[in-house]
Amino acid sequence: VIDVRSAEEFVGEQGHIAGALNVPLGELPARLEEIDPDRTRPIALVCRTDRRSASAATLLTAQGYTAARALRGGMTAWRERGLPTA
Repeated sequence: VIDVRSAEEFVGEQGHIAGALNVPLGELPARLEEIDPDRTRPIALVCRTDRRSASAATLLTAQGYTAARALRGGMTAWRERGLPTA
């Protein structure tokens, strides 16, 4: 799981998914080396809603990641479902 929100949002009131890597969307192109080199491995991308994560999925797909997907509804939907956060 890659959380593309800012560092402040990552630790903010919505929390984040346990184990998620925080790579803000604007930093993603420069930090691709932090992502698993296996470009076929599934990657879930998350933000507050799903706009930034959709952009991140498009960016990663263009870089050859074949299983990068945005979490529909983002952290807002995650919390509405009562799923755990860190």
